[in-house]
Amino acid sequence: MHEGVMAPLSWLVLSGLLVLLCLTAPGHAGTLRDEEISGGPANPFQSGDESRSLVQHYIDSILNKEAAGVGRPEIISWEQEVFFLVRVHDYDHSGFLDGLEMIKLLLDYNAFHRPSVVYQYNEVVSLVDVLLQTQDLNHDGLFSPSELLSPPLLQKQSTQNEVKVQMETQPQPGERTAQDSPVDGQHEPQEALL
Repeated sequence: MHEGVMAPLSWLVLSGLLVLLCLTAPGHAGTLRDEEISGGPANPFQSGDESRSLVQHYIDSILNKEAAGVGRPEIISWEQEVFFLVRVHDYDHSGFLDGLEMIKLLLDYNAFHRPSVVYQYNEVVSLVDVLLQTQDLNHDGLFSPSELLSPPLLQKQSTQNEVKVQMETQPQPGERTAQDSPVDGQHEPQEALL
């Protein structure tokens, strides 16, 4: 009788270990890594091959639901992917994503890749705020596809600052530089006064 109790108990322990191992296994293709979720929801508009792959998986899932293989559009470029995401989540058909539509896009995108992770509304709103600061180039509170395809605004500002610093450090026309000035007590020839 002791052996009869031990077999179901060991089966239960082994099943529990198997479930635990499955939960701690590395992510599969098309899912977000643990490092990405520790910082909040993922941004589908960031650059990189891994981000692009996640966006492609998400778009494939949408297309599989919508078209069921019939008349399915071929989306092969990053530009097409961004335009598709805007079209799908532009509920008022304005051609732009407002803050609420972007929140819905981010919630759907992150729920698709990490269904077991529930983000706080504030985390998603914070990501939308960051996107508004970095991608909303005309500051109208809306995201156009071209704005989402543009490099983030902070990168553009740093590039402009570098150009400004470079321009400030170069001499203006008629301005003397250290190379032009006299060295160690040498005097410049005075122009003759007439």
